[in-house]
Amino acid sequence: MAKPFYGIFPKPVKKKKKRPKNNKRIDEYIPCERCGKMAESTHEVFFGNPARQISIDNGWQEKLCTKCHEKAHSDVIFRRLMQSEWQEKIMRENNWNLERWRKETGFKNYIEYL
Repeated sequence: MAKPFYGIFPKPVKKKKKRPKNNKRIDEYIPCERCGKMAESTHEVFFGNPARQISIDNGWQEKLCTKCHEKAHSDVIFRRLMQSEWQEKIMRENNWNLERWRKETGFKNYIEYL
């Protein structure tokens, strides 16, 4: 049997590995982790590339209402407070010091920005 013809470019043998994505919309009632209203989206605590993917892979996310989610992106003090709380929590759970935090995550120290 003859091989199918795909034009001048051969068909790729391997497909690119898909990264896990964040489910932006929440259908069921889950309270916002900041104010207690109905959460409507999932927010990666450490966002930006590649920090967003690291947050998704490790589950460093919060369920937030629209108002708190917008505030997390627009209000620097609110964002730094959230990031410093998560950094302290992650370091405490994994028994990391600051040097280990930087080595494992590649992130800066968010606690010193408060």
